[in-house]
Amino acid sequence: TLQGIHLRIGKFLMRQNRFTEAVTYLQRAVRLHSLTYSPTHTPTHSPTPQVREYPENKKRIEPISYLAKALVAQGHIKAAIHQYERLLVLSPESVSSHSELAWALLRFESYSRAESRFHVALRIDPHDTNSLRGLAYTLMTQHQGNDDDTSTRQRIIKAFETLLQHDPRDAQSYVYLSRIIKDRAKKLEYLRRAIQMRPNWAFVHHELAQNLFEGGDTKLAIEHFQEAVRNERANMTNQYIFLPQQTPRLSFLRFRESLGKAY
Repeated sequence: TLQGIHLRIGKFLMRQNRFTEAVTYLQRAVRLHSLTYSPTHTPTHSPTPQVREYPENKKRIEPISYLAKALVAQGHIKAAIHQYERLLVLSPESVSSHSELAWALLRFESYSRAESRFHVALRIDPHDTNSLRGLAYTLMTQHQGNDDDTSTRQRIIKAFETLLQHDPRDAQSYVYLSRIIKDRAKKLEYLRRAIQMRPNWAFVHHELAQNLFEGGDTKLAIEHFQEAVRNERANMTNQYIFLPQQTPRLSFLRFRESLGKAY
């Protein structure tokens, strides 16, 4: 069908990161299949049909879903939120749609709405790692700077710990936990776990080194500062392999400065 052709072109353009063109084709795909209800499908006892029960809605879900993703990629978050809300009318039990809407709301800095939507997704599927991750990030972002609020901090810690129970190899979450908790031994433990997951991640070596240095373990701190510099230099070399005159990354300079201070 013509709708299918526009959908396939839109999906192809998304894979090519050509999101502006993709949006045009996906909008056409959505318009080409306007939602209609057959009288035979409408219950006589209810003036409002339950749209999720009708098979014709399935044809409209995919283009709206891709359109919302393309809009997010373009940075048109408000328009994407509108599309996700339309999608949930057609598929109100879709965990991925609730979760993706919540992520869009988080980017739109609508934190309370994002948190509520992640909770909806987790009521449908308590094990959905995308929603668990989103909820933890939302709580952390929403309450950033409220270090004295013990109950809030405990909620954030619990959210990340729940996420790590379902996805124990999420290195980024270990780093976030290390920044939230107060106990230094726990901080070091979480940072070491993150390094186990991503041994070449320069940032985590630098983070661990700073905590070791503040705790008085200068020798071990220097080792991790050196590892941070070494890994960041390798990353920088790979990135600028065809541009040898490029200015070094600011992070590399910062890591090298930290190493100098430790000496």
